[in-house]
Amino acid sequence: MSLWGWKTVGILLLNAGVLFSIRNVRLFVGSHQEGLLKLDDKTYQWYWVFVSFYFAVTLIGAISLYSSYVFPLISSTFAGGSTQKVTFVIKVEQVESAKTAGLQLSEDRRVHVEIIFESPDFFLINSPRGLAGDKVKAVRIRKDLIDTAFYTDNSPD
Repeated sequence: MSLWGWKTVGILLLNAGVLFSIRNVRLFVGSHQEGLLKLDDKTYQWYWVFVSFYFAVTLIGAISLYSSYVFPLISSTFAGGSTQKVTFVIKVEQVESAKTAGLQLSEDRRVHVEIIFESPDFFLINSPRGLAGDKVKAVRIRKDLIDTAFYTDNSPD
């Protein structure tokens, strides 16, 4: 199993443990005079502070793991965060504009990019390498610059 698979299994087990804990807290504590644990009032109050803190940390940890490792791998088709590899063919009259935007075109006006977001009038793409000292995170490209877009997973990196 790959590293991604083990992380996914870990996240699922963590979530199952949290749900099991939530279900069983009432069984063990009940009210402070009834459950399997007999607690005085002060200890009972601190117990719930601890339980609340535990669940908050667990929830934040689960969200952090999901957003770091799972969400980027989900296809954008399913509202995930993965980028789509695309080959753009730039219009002949827009070649200079594309070069100004930092796109490195081949002789046949093609450029291989990764789309972060697509709107009706522009593409937001990952920054081409070597653009402005690598401080630029993304580039917005108008759709009227593009003649054709090939959506593939085989674009060279």
